[in-house]
Amino acid sequence: MTEITVPATGDQPPQVIEIPDRSGVSPIGTTSPNSGATAATNSTYAVGAYTSGITNQTGATSYVVQDTDYQGIIQFNSSSAIAVTLNSNVRPNFSCTILNFGTGAITLTTSDSSLINQGGASLALGSGQGAQVGYANRAWTAFVGTQVIQIVPETLAVVAGVYVTGYNATTGAWTVSSPAGISATITTAKLTTGGTNGSMTFANGALTAQTPAT
Repeated sequence: MTEITVPATGDQPPQVIEIPDRSGVSPIGTTSPNSGATAATNSTYAVGAYTSGITNQTGATSYVVQDTDYQGIIQFNSSSAIAVTLNSNVRPNFSCTILNFGTGAITLTTSDSSLINQGGASLALGSGQGAQVGYANRAWTAFVGTQVIQIVPETLAVVAGVYVTGYNATTGAWTVSSPAGISATITTAKLTTGGTNGSMTFANGALTAQTPAT
């Protein structure tokens, strides 16, 4: 207990204020002053402390969410059913996004059999669905409503025409060709009575050789 004495003022006598001691540090630190347990605050996560980003789980049929998925995106793409475990051993105030690009359904369950959104023991994400999940106050919540739309190059049929002959959906490049031009040799008239004729030779429309007339 800490005592602070307030001096007398006017008709008021001196007052003694008692302030109880508090253990721990501010809630934005690492220890909660209320319970002594690890504080559920975002300051628990230092910038760059985790490998937050995009995790591709192509073909995976099971996955356990880890601390390193904090504020990241976990992408699944499988034709089989996928079991995803929401690991209740992650730090408090954990969150991440889970997306289902495959045709196999994802089933979310918690590692300690606790309920999701204070409701069911599991949550299903169908093909093309996504969810933002969070863990705080020893409970999992999930916001479902994300519609996953993949942006991929579109394959186009070859366009019939004179110049465009094909399209590469991977590179986005078009294949073009020009029609064959004139291939011929043209004789040009001589310029004087005693002169000689000239000539101009074309190959596919391009002048390749010429002899001036005289």
